Order: sequence, then C-alpha cells, then structure tokens
Amino acid sequence: MALNSLDAVKRRIQALQQQADEAEDRAQVFQRELEEEHDAREKFNPLGSISPEDELCTLEVLESVENLKKRTRCPLNIIYVYRGMKVIENRAMKDEEKMGLQELQLKEAKNIAEDSDRKYEETDLERAEERAEVAELKSGDLEEELKNVTNTLKSLEAQAEKYSEKEDKYEEEIKVLDEKLKEAETRAEFAEKTVSKLEKTIDDLEGRSAVWDGAQRSLLCAAVYAAPLSKFAGRDFRKLSSMAKTYDYLFKLLLIGDSGVGKTCVLFRFSEDAFNSTFISTIGIDFKIRTIELDGKKIKLQIWDTAGQERFRTITTAYYRGAMHASADVEKMILGNKCDINEKRQVSKDRGEKLALEYGIKFMETSAKANINVENAFLTLARDIKAKMDTKLEGNNPQGSNQGVKITTEQQKKSSFFRCVLL
Repeated sequence: MALNSLDAVKRRIQALQQQADEAEDRAQVFQRELEEEHDAREKFNPLGSISPEDELCTLEVLESVENLKKRTRCPLNIIYVYRGMKVIENRAMKDEEKMGLQELQLKEAKNIAEDSDRKYEETDLERAEERAEVAELKSGDLEEELKNVTNTLKSLEAQAEKYSEKEDKYEEEIKVLDEKLKEAETRAEFAEKTVSKLEKTIDDLEGRSAVWDGAQRSLLCAAVYAAPLSKFAGRDFRKLSSMAKTYDYLFKLLLIGDSGVGKTCVLFRFSEDAFNSTFISTIGIDFKIRTIELDGKKIKLQIWDTAGQERFRTITTAYYRGAMHASADVEKMILGNKCDINEKRQVSKDRGEKLALEYGIKFMETSAKANINVENAFLTLARDIKAKMDTKLEGNNPQGSNQGVKITTEQQKKSSFFRCVLL
C-alpha cells in the first residue's frame, strides 16, 4: 500500500511540475501576445478588444479624460497609453496570482513527495533491518548446521577408518577361514577314503558282537543250569554271568537335522554335561555312549551325531550304506533346540506341537546352553523304548516267566538289524 501511494504522489508531483511548466510557457506566450497586441493596437487600432469591465473602466476614464480635456485640454495619446497599461497590469496581476497558486501547489507537492520519500526510506530501512535480522538468524542457523555437518563428517571419517580396519581384519579372518575350509575339505576327502575301511571294521565288529551275544546267552544258560551245582562245586557261577554283561539293554539313537541347529551341543550336554560356544561342523558322523538306569535296569545309549551340511552328505550316507529299511514302530521325538534365545526364535512352540501331533510323536523344547529338558528328552525316549520292548516281550511269552526256559535243538535265527531311534 505504501509503495502504491508513493507512486501516486510521485505521479502527482510530475503532473503538477508539468502544469507549472505549461503555465510558465502560457505566461510567456501570453506576454508575447500582449506585446504583439499592444504593438498592433498602436499601429492599427488604439482601443483594441477589451473586456466589458475594462471597457467600462475605459469609458469612465474617457469621460473623465473628456472632462479633463475640456478643462485641461490634454493630449489624447496619453489617455490611450494609460488605458493599455492598466489592462496589462491587471492581466499581469492575475498571472502572478496564478503563478503564486501554482508555486504553492508545487511546494505542497514537493512537501508531499518529500514526506513520501522519507516514509518510503523509513519503511525500506525498517524492512532492511528486519531482513538483516532474519539474515543474521539464518546465518547463525547455517553456522550451527555447518558445525553439525563438520562434526558428522569427522565422525563419518572416523567410522570409515574403523570400518576399513574391520574390513582388513575380516579379510584376514576370511583368509584364515578359507585355509581352515581347505583343511576341512582335505579332512573330508581323507574321511571319505577311510569310510570304506570303517565299513569293514563295522562289519567285523558286528560279527564279533553277534559272537559275543551268543557267548553271553551261553554263559547265562550255563549260570541258570549250574546254579544248583554251586553248593557242591564251591563256585558261584553268577559271577560269570555278571562278567558277561554290564548292561541290560542297548539302544541306538540317531540325531538328524539341519546344520547349526545344535545337534552336537545337545549330544555333548547329555553325554558329558558340557557346552562349547564355538561352532564346529560335524564332519561325517560321530557318536557318544552313556549308560543310564531305568526301573532297576541298566540301559546303554549309543547316540549317533550326523552332519547337517550338504558337503558332508556323501560321508554321512556312507554310514547308512546297506540299510534296507527302518522299523515302522521306531520311536521318534522332535526337539526344538535353543529355546533360551526366544528373541531369535524361528519356529513357534504351537507350530512344533502341531507338527508332532500330526505325526503322532512327542515334542520338547530344549536348550543345550541353559541345560533345559536335554536330560528329560533322552530319558523319556529311553523309557518309551523300554516300555515298548517290555510289551513285546510279554506278548511273546504270554504264560509268564515262571514256566522256565524251553530248550530246543533248533538254532534260532539271529536278527541282523538293530533298533534305531530318531531324535
């Protein structure tokens, strides 16, 4: 609004200045016309064209001049000159009045223009001061942002240096791991070569086991029939039977699962009550033995740990070579390991229970690190196997164990497979 009013005042001042210039020009033109008219009147018409008021004054002057002429007899030219002078003086006075008014208007316009200029300058000064204050504030903010950016840049440079150092360390670790991997692959190749030897050894051990089982049965029978003779011979044959066998049952358990789920840690926790936080992949297959006691019976658990990685699959399957099938009634159990780190859980408890219910098997959540349910899982599985075997033995001997042992001449055929339980 202030700028618009200032522009209007400036335009008005210019218009007034122009009017004043035009009035001066008109006054000069009018002066020249008066002079020309005066000259023309003097040459052609002494009276000229005058206004009614001037004419009335002129008539009065003429009458007075006539009276004076009669009285004093003055010359007529003096009267005409006096009349022209009066007319010129009147017009000059009017022009002076107009010039005075125009000068006053011009002064007012100049004053208005000066006031407007002063107000405009004050407004511009205030705006400039406000802009300067805003610029100062913005400059302060920019300085703070620049400091923050500088600090951030320094921290990023420090982090970059740390990351470069970490990258160098990781590269060194990768080189070390590559070397270890090569060693592991070399060991795996060596293990593959020794698998065939191990198979032969296992076959020999199984043959010896069959011979040992037959010897155990013979010793047991000898102990049963020689017990009445111990009073006369002075020898206790039951010592022989105790030397022949140190356990009542032998259960073979098999641990299977993906790599890194904790099969080896579960095995070490149960067999040695220990935990190793270092991740070591099982190469091929490994096994541990632990003897437990259930219901007064000693049970020897032979637990086999398999490799979950794909690269060792050929070694693992070599141990299964020759296996034709698994028993339909093999005892199975699903273990959800690492239940102590609930924030990294991959499978919910409900999902595990649902899967176990679908296959009709048991489900437990365990933790080898925190020693949660590891002992309970193996004992539960061994108890279920023993109960199932006892049920089968009762079905095979319905008359009870008080009927004695029936000896036949036919040699019973020994079963060549052993029970395997999956965890």
